[in-house]
Amino acid sequence: MSKTYVIFLSYPMAGKELSALEATRERLTTLAKHYFQYMKQYSNALDDYDDVEIIDNLYAVGDSCLELIGQAVLKMAKANAIFFANGSQNAKGCQVEYEIAKRYGIDIIDHWECWK
Repeated sequence: MSKTYVIFLSYPMAGKELSALEATRERLTTLAKHYFQYMKQYSNALDDYDDVEIIDNLYAVGDSCLELIGQAVLKMAKANAIFFANGSQNAKGCQVEYEIAKRYGIDIIDHWECWK
């Protein structure tokens, strides 16, 4: 039976144009997929997984930041790991996502070591 490793992308969105967010999403998706392939090749940690799925909260619709965070948390619940982008340590929504990941044992991929 095939198992899919799910990575949630966390990156600052407030005040950014959709085209810039889509470009960021594309770059992060590529990095997250490379991370998955690297871990498959050089670590036993992901041996049980055959594929990777990348999810985020880019197209969520809500009337408030809190509604959008709620939707992100629902998506995070399906993730094996969260990939934090550079700058996420300064964004309120990303900070909430980081705390949830820490407290609930979701693997944190901090490529830029933002949270150290």
